[in-house]
Amino acid sequence: MHEGLAVPKRVARDAQRVTAPALFHIQWHDEVFPADGQLALFDLLGSRDKQLTGHAGTHGETTPTAIVLWRDFVSHHLAPQRLSIDHEPEPEHREQADSAHR
Repeated sequence: MHEGLAVPKRVARDAQRVTAPALFHIQWHDEVFPADGQLALFDLLGSRDKQLTGHAGTHGETTPTAIVLWRDFVSHHLAPQRLSIDHEPEPEHREQADSAHR
């Protein structure tokens, strides 16, 4: 590993501060980042919503399956929540809507 990347205390501290949803992608034969270090980093992430995905290959290899997973993850977390047609507003919102129509 490049010596500039070897900052374990800083990485550990910062990983715990990550609270956004995280998809952690590992290449099992990564020649840049050893798998045991990647798994340890995943464990340190502070996010409640974190997913680990592993794929065969070296650091620079990416499979079409991995790309689909990335897109699905981002789409799921960034797409606006859609309300169903049958959705009833919460009581406080219903009162506001009723008074607006009077």
